[in-house]
Amino acid sequence: MLNYSLLLSALVPLLVALFFFLRREDKNARTDFPPGPAPIPVLGNIHQLPLQKSFLKLTEWAREYGPIVGLQLGPQKAIVLNTWTAVRDLLDQRGAIYSSRPAFPIVQHMGIGDTHAAFMKYDKNWRRARKTMAEFLKDSEVDKRIEVQNAEATQMIWEIMTNPGEYREHVMRQFLAVVLATVYGRRGKRAESKRFFEIQDEWAALLDPGAMPPFDVLPFLNYVPDWMTPWRGWRERAEDLKREQGTEYKELFEHARERVAQGKAGDSFVARLVREQANEGYTDYELEYVGGFLLEGGADTSAMAFLTFILAMAAFPELQKRAQEEVDAVFGEERMPEEVDATKLPYLKACFWEVSRFSPRYRSRLECST
Repeated sequence: MLNYSLLLSALVPLLVALFFFLRREDKNARTDFPPGPAPIPVLGNIHQLPLQKSFLKLTEWAREYGPIVGLQLGPQKAIVLNTWTAVRDLLDQRGAIYSSRPAFPIVQHMGIGDTHAAFMKYDKNWRRARKTMAEFLKDSEVDKRIEVQNAEATQMIWEIMTNPGEYREHVMRQFLAVVLATVYGRRGKRAESKRFFEIQDEWAALLDPGAMPPFDVLPFLNYVPDWMTPWRGWRERAEDLKREQGTEYKELFEHARERVAQGKAGDSFVARLVREQANEGYTDYELEYVGGFLLEGGADTSAMAFLTFILAMAAFPELQKRAQEEVDAVFGEERMPEEVDATKLPYLKACFWEVSRFSPRYRSRLECST
């Protein structure tokens, strides 16, 4: 049995040593660093970040200290960008320097940092994955899938009209179905949609700052028992997520590969990958997560944005009326649009842009009164 008294007696001198080590740093080290809240020894500003919705605190600091805020996270320094100009200057114009990904505790624990495209380092494997996905997502390829989008959108409208109380489930099924059809060559079912989005909800929750111990900043926390920290149960949640997500992506990939062998996969994304796997040098595990990443990016974010749009229209009926009048003027009241020319719907387009500003995190549970 672990002797917690012995563990504490070992941690105390370690923290004391770390305190004096950090005290030896040049007292003027922050003179060329962006302004921010005053740090304390050892922890820096970690103690000031709430475990939930830390973005609210970051927004508060942005108002107080300016568009670029400097933070001390344990022994590491971090800056928070709060303007589009700052993000463009660093992440776009200097992408070769800043486009790599930081270490996320949950990603490290799940061991998918070298596999999941959203968290890969900026190296040859990331460039290979990006090239593979960009080829599938270019305009000429997306245009080929309009029929699938129209069919699933029509199904969604019928479901909402016949059962409006479950509109959220209908929207989520529709967006997942489109991606399943184009990526895996199969039709999405409601139960499958429910399982996928439950996994995504837990994935997003554990990625949220404060959900797990910051052992990327203070590694010793990885060895501290849960009951001694504010993050009780994180190990069990992370293990469950790793198993559920890995199983989901593996089952989808294996099913698609079986359809390729049977000649039933058509021209789906995974079918192409399976046929070209030897030439591209992908392992099965890598392909499972390439397909899974497209599911996350194509179904989850799109569904959340659309749900936010619905709630925003319900919250502002006068804007909904104006958008509806524009749609009716272009298409009439009887005909469903087969192709949409965005230049003819400037107000509706502006509404969708406003959704991105209004709720950039695509919070599907946004209060209608917001």
